Amino acid sequence: MIKIKQILKYSFLIIMLFNCKKNEQTNIINGLNFTPQNSIYIITAKSLHLREKPDKLSKSLIQIPFQTEIEIQEISEKVKLDSKFDSWGITKYKNKSGFVYLGFARPKTPLKSLRVIHSSNEEYIINELIPENSNQKYCGDWFAGFCITQIRKKSTNKIIYEKNDYIFQEFINDDNIVLSFGGGENCTTAWHYYKLNLNDLKETNIFDYKLDTCENKNQYNDIKHTLCLYEICYTIFEEGDKIQIKNEENQLIYSIGKVKSFKVSLKEWKNPEFTVDGKKIQFSEILNQK
Repeated sequence: MIKIKQILKYSFLIIMLFNCKKNEQTNIINGLNFTPQNSIYIITAKSLHLREKPDKLSKSLIQIPFQTEIEIQEISEKVKLDSKFDSWGITKYKNKSGFVYLGFARPKTPLKSLRVIHSSNEEYIINELIPENSNQKYCGDWFAGFCITQIRKKSTNKIIYEKNDYIFQEFINDDNIVLSFGGGENCTTAWHYYKLNLNDLKETNIFDYKLDTCENKNQYNDIKHTLCLYEICYTIFEEGDKIQIKNEENQLIYSIGKVKSFKVSLKEWKNPEFTVDGKKIQFSEILNQK
């Protein structure tokens, strides 16, 4: 009788362990590992494709509208898609099951307001939101943690726009604002500024900057910066003690030698500024020399 009880006991333990292992197992789909998730996400894109496979080239089954809540049943490891680095999730929408890229969604979590800005005509309200349990003091930097810039139409109190991790910079006028995102990590620095038209929600890139000393340094220790104004790009080379700036046609538009120190200032998106051996030079001055 004791032996039978022991056999039943061990059999039960084996079944429990097997079920646990089974639950922990990942599904491998298109080379990605998916694990159980069961959490609610909110769509932050104007609309998000529900795709047949976890691939941006895969067939779109349906588009999920802005601010729709979806339940993510399984989630993959993070992968890069265009300029984003996030997971694919398995979900169901209107009786169709498929995959969504979560770089265009956010977890549904309790939030609190960090900063509120009103347009001068009181038509728009911009709210920077962070998780309720967060102690962060600002939005929009790689090190600041998760935050949301959310825009409402005051007359309807309806959310018309939402962007993760971007910070409000300023109103150009009542209908146009500037948002930015960026920071530095290890040997990489990048900043992105764009103009958002609040009437049609059209985004226009106005300033992009990238410096990657890990990738760009060569055997001579040269450094390459990339700077784009309204999608017209320039390359800045630090070659020993010489600074050279070239346009998209690889034409030299600025050169200076015997430089001891060089720095790019990113605080002024309208007219980026360089500091060369303590002297400030506005980028517009360089362009005017062409």
